[in-house]
Formats: sequence, C-alpha cells, structure tokens
Amino acid sequence: MPLNLKPEEFTVEEITANGTILEKDKPVNFGLPPHQALERDYFTHFALQKRLWNTRDALAAIARKLGVKPSRFDSAGTKDRNAVTTQLCSAFAIPPERILGVQLPDVAVLGAWKATEKVKLGALGGNKFSMALTAENCSVTPDAQAINRKAAENNFQFPNYYGSQRFGSLRENTHLAGKLLVENNAEGAVMNYLCFTSPKEREESTAARQKLATEKDFTAALGYFPRHLKPERAMLEKLARNPGDWAGALRTLPRQMQLMLVHAHQSQLFNKTLKAREEAGLLFSRETYPACCGENALGFPDEEHPAEAGEFLLASVFGSESKPSQWEERFIEREGLQLSAFNLKSFPELSSKGTLRAACAPLKGFSCEEADGGVTLRFALPPGSYATVAAEWLLETLKPVC
Repeated sequence: MPLNLKPEEFTVEEITANGTILEKDKPVNFGLPPHQALERDYFTHFALQKRLWNTRDALAAIARKLGVKPSRFDSAGTKDRNAVTTQLCSAFAIPPERILGVQLPDVAVLGAWKATEKVKLGALGGNKFSMALTAENCSVTPDAQAINRKAAENNFQFPNYYGSQRFGSLRENTHLAGKLLVENNAEGAVMNYLCFTSPKEREESTAARQKLATEKDFTAALGYFPRHLKPERAMLEKLARNPGDWAGALRTLPRQMQLMLVHAHQSQLFNKTLKAREEAGLLFSRETYPACCGENALGFPDEEHPAEAGEFLLASVFGSESKPSQWEERFIEREGLQLSAFNLKSFPELSSKGTLRAACAPLKGFSCEEADGGVTLRFALPPGSYATVAAEWLLETLKPVC
C-alpha cells in the first residue's frame, strides 16, 4: 500500500561517509583547522536542511539568492521532497558566511565550513529515517508488535527494490523512455518524455501532452506547453529549429536527467528479477545470484567488494559488462535483452557497464514503538535503498483500514 506521509511525519537524516549523522535541527561544523584555512580554489561544505524541496531545486534557489550558477553546487544524492531532510552539500569558492546568510522558506543551513574537495555524488554512508505511521497515512492499522515480529523473523532485512521515485516522482515513466533509448530509439524516447501522461499531473500539462501526441507540431506546442515544464520546452525549442534532431533534443536535458533515463530502465529490470525470485521462492537461493559480499564499516552491504561468500546476496543491475548468474541469463533470454545494447552507440556518454546491488538490505538500528494514533518507525539504510519500500513491506500483511 502506498504511503501518504506529510513532511512532518517523515524525517531523513544523512549519514556521512565517516558515519556521522547530520541530525535534524542540530548545528554542525566540520571545518578545517585554522592553519589549513583556504583562500582560493576552495569548496564550502554545508549541512542543508529542507522541507518540501527536492535537492536540485533547493540548491538552485540558493544559487539564485547568491547570484551564481547552480553548477557550482554539489551533493551526494537527492533527498525526498515530501520530508524534512538533512544532507551534506558543497559550493565552489563561495565563503561559508554567504551560505549561512541565505534565507529561503523551508530551507536552513545547519553549518558551513571550507574544504579541499567538493561533495561527490554517492559519497555518503547511508540515511537514517523516522516515520510516524497512522491509519490515515498508510491505509492499514499500524501494529508495533506485528511490525517488530516481521522484522525479526526476516533477520531485520527486506527485499531491496528500487522505489517508485526512481521512475519519476510524478509520471513514473523514466524507465520507459530509458528502455527506448537503450533500444536505439531516440525518437521514441523523446516522444515518451514529451507526451506520456499521468493522472497525478496537472490537467493543463496532460492536455498539452495529448495535443502534441496527436498533432506532432513542435513549433505550435511552444505556444501551449505550460511554462513550468522547462525540460520539455527546451526539447520543443530544439525540435522546432531542427526537426528530426531527436538526439539533440534529448541532449537539451541536464546530463544527470539523461543518465536517470538509462538508470531507471536498469532499475526496472532489477526489480523484475527480484520479483521473479520472490514469486519462485528463490529470494535467498545463492545459486540465482552472481556474487555475495560482507558488510562495510557501517554494517551495510559492501557492494564494491563482491566475493564467493558473504552475508549479503548480490544481484545484477544489468549493463554491458555484467556477469550474470545462470538464473539471470535465463531471465535475460526470456526478456529478449541484449546486454551489449547498454553501450549506447548514439549516446556513448550514457553507456553503462552495470553493477551489483544487494538483493536484501539491512534495517540497521531498527525500532518500532507505539505512539499517539499509530507507531513511530526508525531505521537506517545504505545509500540507494528506499525507506518507503521498507515501510510498505513491513506493513503489507497488516489489517487494512475499513
């Protein structure tokens, strides 16, 4: 059952690479010693707390306030919009006092200090979550005793599916565009991005997409596509000037958004293999996986060091250099996949070698306690694992609200 949490009911606190938790509302400062203070070519690291912002938009708003380009800002990853979140970010050559002075609604800087390197994508230890679950926001009657029992019976691990956010927070179609892209169908990918509709989207956006799908007049579409659909409008402008330049239209998207299309397709394939294992009762069958791994210093799967044996089973996130198990090879054959297709000829910069991902993720520091009107659920997860997936899995056998 999908969760419908208010931001105040969902807290996400980033765990840095060295294990430090960036706690909500708690000032932090990890600055360099005075004798190492930097005067030029430095970065400013800062702890960002936000509510009702995604990370990219929050950093872009800070950049506008400071009169600089958003490209000077970086983070280790994107945090949920509908939550109160903390995370480490960086800015190039902007004094900490300027970052600390930024004032925006629902945005706070908990600390800022100079550093020698930017914050790199993926350079985090994990995330700590807190959820206030009630019958109103999860469509079942939360039961702390039943939730604790289910977690313990499964050794405090849960199936590590990619969450729906991976496929687009609103339309959930990024994997469809990504599949077309991997199949060397740039036109199909662009038209999917422009025209795919969802009942979750505004009516004016849906109407515009439907009209374009019927008329295919990109110049005319610039007159009626809503202004807030900026990536789509950039595509339309490219196609209006250069009809048929599908590759050029796709490249108007920011590089990270282009990559997300391919990654979403890979994620959807991973979810399909994991679901197939579950349905066949093979989720914990070692022979269906290409590798295992132990745990890292934080107790999370050490996916970067696969081995023949280990506590965590690793499944393939398919790419051009994947070495699938025999079970995965049969899945690939049934799906008609060509792993070599992940070497994208028309978009070599988006090619993907593939990777490994833990089939089940640990719920570190797990607790579930009765609270007014429901339960409070707390746990920490490795990077790339989804708290909403974990919570929905814990709740799936509970009694629905009548």
